[in-house]
Amino acid sequence: MLIYVATSSFASYSSLPLKLLDREGYEIELNPTGRKLASEELLSLAKDSKGLIAGTEQYSKEVLSSMKKLKVISRLGVGIDNIDMDAAHRSNIKIFTTQTSPSLAVAELTTGLMINLTRKIPLMNEEMRRGKWKKSMGSLLSNKTLGIIGLGTIGKTVVEILKGFNMKILAFDIKEDRAFSSTAGIDYCNLDKLLSNSDIVSIHLN
Repeated sequence: MLIYVATSSFASYSSLPLKLLDREGYEIELNPTGRKLASEELLSLAKDSKGLIAGTEQYSKEVLSSMKKLKVISRLGVGIDNIDMDAAHRSNIKIFTTQTSPSLAVAELTTGLMINLTRKIPLMNEEMRRGKWKKSMGSLLSNKTLGIIGLGTIGKTVVEILKGFNMKILAFDIKEDRAFSSTAGIDYCNLDKLLSNSDIVSIHLN
């Protein structure tokens, strides 16, 4: 079975994913460009594949209907807005996502960016590179209000990481997880209230 790896980041830090596929007897072809594929490139390179490991490239009705042998798409990530789900269903193509694996990485990056901004790390780094030593006081995350728009897997992981930072957390989501919010001490509210009362807003939506 031929599997085409469309996303250029797959196995970029470890060869283990490729070894696992090889061990199971799959034939593997990799994206040779090192970047996101355009639709015409995707059709040219992956037209004979039965399985596809996808990134953020577009899987439109035209693309999916042209890939006659394709049986399954495994999305490296949780978002599927780049896949025409109706077209996939009509072509009997099964869609899978990696629900948990990227969540911690994204949540840690989110936390790092918050610290970066509040402590003015990029500004101070740039000043140092220019040979300037000018103190610029940042601020603490502690006692600030964080508004999370989209309290799904990634949003919840951000909450877990920030437990020691003494932040008040507001959340907006069309599906409210009251059990989690009660345990984590989060207040659900409408979008207007969240935007009006948050010092920092973190968006985690498909």
